Amino acid sequence: MLKTGANGEFWGCESYPNCDYTANNENGKPVRAKRYFCPACKSPLRKKSFKDNVFWGCSNYS
Repeated sequence: MLKTGANGEFWGCESYPNCDYTANNENGKPVRAKRYFCPACKSPLRKKSFKDNVFWGCSNYS
């Protein structure tokens, strides 16, 4: 589903908040982002936020 945020349009999962996958928008189509993995446990990294700061962290960190 195409959404609009502070940095422009992007594609977000329709199952949000159960799924928080996003992709960049390029000419009306989603562009897959490269997936990066945690060097310690090899789990995928995901976008997180803390006190208005956005960062990438291990998906296994709670």
